[in-house]
Amino acid sequence: MTASPAGIPTADQYDVLSLQEALTRFPQFEFDTEDWDDDDLDALEVVYLKGDYTLEGSWDEALDFSWWGRRFLLVEGNLRMNGGSNFSPWVTGDIHADVLSMDGTLQCMGTVHVRHYAYLYAEDDEVTRDGPSITLNTPYLFSWFYSVSDITLPKDTLVFLLADWDYSHDSDLPGTVIPWHDARFVLRDDLQYRVQEDWHDTALWPLTNIRDALMRGESILREGVTVAGIQTCKQAADAERMDDSRLAWLYYREAARQAPGYYPAAYNMGRRMEDVGADEQAFPYLERAAALYPAVQTYLLNEAAFEAIITACWLGQVERAGDMLDLYILHNQHYKMRRARAEVFLMTGYLEDAQRDLDAVLEKDENYGTALWLRGLVAWKQGKRDEAQAWQQRAMAQHKVYAASYETHHCAAFLRENKTTVDWESLVLDDVKPVQDEAWWLALLKGARDEAFRVPESMRTTAFLQALLEQQADDMAYLVSFFPAEAFTADLALQLVQQNGDCLVHIPPALHSLTLYQHARMHENSGFPLKSVPASLLSEAVCLLAVEHNATLEDVPEAFRTEAICRLAIVRRGGWQIEHVPAALQAEAMWVLAVAHSDTWRIKNKIPSRYTTPAMLQAALKLNKSFLHELPGSRFDAATYAVAESLYGQDADWADIVAQHRPEACMDDYDDFDEKCWLVFWDEASMLKKIRNGQGYRLSAYEIPESHFSEAIAEACFRAEPIHMGSIPARFITEKMCQSFISRYADELKDVPFAMRTADICEVALRDEFEQLDLVPVPVFAEVMARLYKRVPRNVERDTVALQYGRGLLMAPADPKAAVKVLSDLCSGKWLKQPPLDPEQELDEDEAQAEALRSHACYLLGYAWHLRGDTAQAETLRQRSGLSGPYSSFDPRQGQAQGDFDKRAFDRCMHEYDQLAEHESQRPLAWQAILQARRLLEESGNPNPTLWAYVLDRQRWISYELEDWETNTAVCEEAVARLGAVSLWAYLPEHNVIRAALRAALHRLGSATLEDVEDPTEAQVIEAVERIWQALKLVGPTEDKADTYHFYDAQLWNLDWLAERDPKWQATLRQAMKRVAEFDWEDYLYTDEALDMMRAYTAAE
Repeated sequence: MTASPAGIPTADQYDVLSLQEALTRFPQFEFDTEDWDDDDLDALEVVYLKGDYTLEGSWDEALDFSWWGRRFLLVEGNLRMNGGSNFSPWVTGDIHADVLSMDGTLQCMGTVHVRHYAYLYAEDDEVTRDGPSITLNTPYLFSWFYSVSDITLPKDTLVFLLADWDYSHDSDLPGTVIPWHDARFVLRDDLQYRVQEDWHDTALWPLTNIRDALMRGESILREGVTVAGIQTCKQAADAERMDDSRLAWLYYREAARQAPGYYPAAYNMGRRMEDVGADEQAFPYLERAAALYPAVQTYLLNEAAFEAIITACWLGQVERAGDMLDLYILHNQHYKMRRARAEVFLMTGYLEDAQRDLDAVLEKDENYGTALWLRGLVAWKQGKRDEAQAWQQRAMAQHKVYAASYETHHCAAFLRENKTTVDWESLVLDDVKPVQDEAWWLALLKGARDEAFRVPESMRTTAFLQALLEQQADDMAYLVSFFPAEAFTADLALQLVQQNGDCLVHIPPALHSLTLYQHARMHENSGFPLKSVPASLLSEAVCLLAVEHNATLEDVPEAFRTEAICRLAIVRRGGWQIEHVPAALQAEAMWVLAVAHSDTWRIKNKIPSRYTTPAMLQAALKLNKSFLHELPGSRFDAATYAVAESLYGQDADWADIVAQHRPEACMDDYDDFDEKCWLVFWDEASMLKKIRNGQGYRLSAYEIPESHFSEAIAEACFRAEPIHMGSIPARFITEKMCQSFISRYADELKDVPFAMRTADICEVALRDEFEQLDLVPVPVFAEVMARLYKRVPRNVERDTVALQYGRGLLMAPADPKAAVKVLSDLCSGKWLKQPPLDPEQELDEDEAQAEALRSHACYLLGYAWHLRGDTAQAETLRQRSGLSGPYSSFDPRQGQAQGDFDKRAFDRCMHEYDQLAEHESQRPLAWQAILQARRLLEESGNPNPTLWAYVLDRQRWISYELEDWETNTAVCEEAVARLGAVSLWAYLPEHNVIRAALRAALHRLGSATLEDVEDPTEAQVIEAVERIWQALKLVGPTEDKADTYHFYDAQLWNLDWLAERDPKWQATLRQAMKRVAEFDWEDYLYTDEALDMMRAYTAAE
């Protein structure tokens, strides 16, 4: 690479492109938009440079780097990276670096050259992330919870990989992989962190120390460790997979010759000999390996030392075993070393020491069979025969081999009794090494199908595929993926799908046919791979066949989702398939079928409530007998039982089915009584027992139908789980319960029955959570505020309490004189003489909060004078407050709870709406769910404006999605009328909800005139303009003004329409454009017309 210019590019050297512009100009680069929403995508920018450059950390500030904005750096040329920058490079040429931090966003069309090492480090260990798809030339790659599969690497690159265990040990990876903590056998002792447990997923490599060592020109590998030796060990692993211990040993010997300091080579030489019973020959290799173990890793087991010690014991060389213990146990704290020492103690007569070690081992692993057997041997030698037998029984529970008698065995050598000798040391690897022909590959794949990727291309023939099918038919759905199209024949394709229909995914499209599909045998847990069917073969018949073979509706093209196919999918795959049924087919009968094939959880949590009524559940029972076991027990009332009995009462298994759902069959600690026991059989005694259950499943108040409550049940529920008092019918709740409840759960005042919300209870609640203010009954409101005013809670400002105290004094029966006294303290004479602040004036949060509080206090003070008859003083204060609502329509009780309201039922409706609204096909049902929530407000007379805002805003959205324009307009008008009458307070979070719903309704009304009215009048458009101006002003001090910037799109349309017909509107249009130009309008305007207006405006300016 030629020298790159240093320093920060000047403005004339780079362009800023949108993401889409960059991808259009340079289609070789890719960007996955799946997890991004449109607004975030629109905000992304790409800095474009042409030529060769050197990227430094200083570029971030100079080029306005932003994670959610200007994030990518596209270089048409080569790039040298000196570190420190957060930009994600996209480079058409090569990248050069000494050390390189990478992630999945790196793109390089050439080669990435890294002198010392590259690394990938994820944010956490929750999932293995996708790495970059690049060609990388570097001696070392360190990757923590990143995939390296898409990186092309030289074979000699050492890849230190710690990610998902199976993935990290997959042999189909680039380079020479050192998985997990095997790095301890490769890196120098001073270049390792100590690992506490072998399952800990913290990387042991200190990259800073490794970088420093490499920059000093030092090797980071242990003495005597070579890449060639590591690679030869991987060849030995092939022989192990083929159960050829002899060949594996010869490869390990070769690896030990190439890398005499590589612990796994020496250790596995010993282990392979032990496997065949050649313990005496194995011992020297284990001894040699033990000395190679990294001294820094004191917590992980030195397996070679452990094996060598017990092997010496079993060979009768106890003194030698003791010498090795003295050498290694002080430097290896793994509990298995104490197990080895225990055997030495046993064989030398130190029984108490052996017992102490074994007890410590069994504290770590109570099911360690050998330690259990040895613990019995200690007891036997101590003369405690019964105790010895008990220990041996525990060992035998792990494996029958531990039946070895204590009378004849004085150590654990019986575990390896087949002693032999081998001639491996006299053999030459090249004389034994097999030819890797077809037979060899078949033998390898029989024991290690995951190695199929290594089969030479020339061997991937029809004959080899046929041989694999005959050898290991159960693996073919995986193995066929490695064969080219020309290896398949029509006859072989038929054989494959008859064995496993999943093979269809890899069979060439030219061999597909309806006949082939009809012969496909799908296994129980797989579905017909409909996405593999060529488009030319897709038909209703094929889709029906696919669904018969467990394909999901999601895979069926919508054009073929007929009623018959949808019904079949529900029956075959389950009720959840209703989510993919077209809206036009979601009639009541289809939903009843979905209910009949749903499980208990789905019925309780996902099925709309209108389809879980007793009548619907009874109809579902008629369609599926198995539904008897899925219908939640608490819904199985007497009427439902009568229907079930009429349907299935004559069946031979009816009595057995009923017996499974009686109380006596549902009383185990972990039986879910609510789900399993049919309601028709519930009795007070059984219910009380399950309510009081101290372990496992407990019957909770929210699971009990109101019809089955009694005083005893209510009392037991409260004692067991007082947190669920809100689910106990109000008629069973006592004052004592309420007092106990609020003392524990002061932030749950909503669950105290309205009639029992005394001043005492409300005071406790508000001292803990003042935001529950709206739940305080009007008759006690002023008294509660008076108490709090005398002793202000720690988490509330005194002025805030004073404001609410003044409001309380204005509620009927009002005491305006007292209110004037309290509220006057919040509005100083100096402040009253000042004019109201300009709404556009910027204030910090504390200033804005103080100003809002004084404004509200001023408004209430004016209302107090209004009640006292001084209308002039009242009007002066109202105007000074900046709040516009007339006193004639003001009610200080606004928003206060008026009575009991079933908030749980309301929340269920809202949750149901949110679930249904996610699926386009279920949005008509979402409309019904939000109507039910509205009915709950209407029937209870609940005036809470926040709850009404939630409902009206959802009605506005869903009616728009359903294209019901008349209803949409009516809902928006109602929202403006109902919510516009609310006196909005600046710092109440729930009032932000009201503002958001109100401005959304105003915006929709302001947009609809030009969108929906065929020939609007000037007056209509002027009204639309005013509506949007109102919406733009509805931003509280804790809200983001940017939430309203997209409103300007419709406003520009409106003003442009007016300006075309009356030039006097030109000034207003220009003023609006000036405001829009002050923010990043390209991120917020969404129509081409509005964007073009702004482009013309900014170009002219």
